[in-house]
Amino acid sequence: PYLMDHTCTSNRGYLLKYMFDAGIDLLNCTKLVSYVPEGVKVSRNYSKTVPDPYLSWGPILPENVLNPLAKEIKDESREETIAADLIILAAGGRANEELFHEFQKALPGVEVYNIGDSFHGGKVFEATKSGYALAVAL
Repeated sequence: PYLMDHTCTSNRGYLLKYMFDAGIDLLNCTKLVSYVPEGVKVSRNYSKTVPDPYLSWGPILPENVLNPLAKEIKDESREETIAADLIILAAGGRANEELFHEFQKALPGVEVYNIGDSFHGGKVFEATKSGYALAVAL
């Protein structure tokens, strides 16, 4: 439930502040359901137990260390559509262009760019920088 949990605390704090200052909405515990012409359809957990994605002052424990004080995240998910002109999917791992090609087929005539992890596996910082570079170029 934490964004960039693999990143050291100082870098994570800087990146979260950078995204907050840039007006980027971080949606924690949110799943992409589908792409729609007006943006994306998501399933978003609105429970008060969902961690604040901008909170960076606390350390994040490794996955193999259980925190006995951690509160269970309750599921109060609702589907909603988020309007978007540009969609950036930053999921990490290996590059996988399948979703890019599916998107091109689903919405012919819409200009689609293949950047970030879809093009080349990397980190959130690299994905946001490539998104910024593309936005400036447009």
